[in-house]
Amino acid sequence: MDIIQIASIITALTVIIGCIFKLYNLARRVENKLDSYDKNLEQLNLHLNKMALLNTDLPLIDRLHAGEWYIAHGGNGMGKKVYNQLLEGLDTSNWGNDNWAESQRTTKGDTNA
Repeated sequence: MDIIQIASIITALTVIIGCIFKLYNLARRVENKLDSYDKNLEQLNLHLNKMALLNTDLPLIDRLHAGEWYIAHGGNGMGKKVYNQLLEGLDTSNWGNDNWAESQRTTKGDTNA
């Protein structure tokens, strides 16, 4: 092997290593952005479920599902207090009944369907 072939191989390896390093950095930046988006999405879901929990215009069953998700994902404060109040006020005599959600709407004065 002469000096020109060695120099060509070293140049090619330098270019390949440089490309691999740039791709690695790009992948790290994309991963960091995705982590940031996941955290923002989790916060938005938390606030959305809190708003659904506090919305008295929604059916009780929807508010309970939103509250359950809210508590399971770290929600607390006013949302947790409202969720616990909803649970305390439930009429559990109809549980297991296919029309449970409808019975909860009528017992709580909620006529929205």
